[in-house]
Amino acid sequence: MSTIVAAALAGAEQLINKALQYDPATQQGLRALSGNILAVQLTNPALTLYVSPLDDELQLMSHWDGDVDTRISGSWLALAQ
Repeated sequence: MSTIVAAALAGAEQLINKALQYDPATQQGLRALSGNILAVQLTNPALTLYVSPLDDELQLMSHWDGDVDTRISGSWLALAQ
C-alpha cells in the first residue's frame, strides 16, 4: 500500500468517525453491523478498500485477507449518488 493511500484512508477514517460522534442513530446501526466486512471496489481510479464497522465507528483498510460479507463496485461518482 502506498503511503498516500494509507494517509488518505487514515484521514478519511478520522473524519468519518468524528462525524459519527454526532449521529447516535447511525452509531446504533453500526453496532448491529459490527464484525462485518464491506469491500468497496472503485473502478476509476482502480482501488479496493475494506470497511469494518466496530461498535460505533468505522475502520477503513486497504487490505483484507478474509472473506467479505458484502462487495460493491463502481466509480466514485456512481457510489456517491
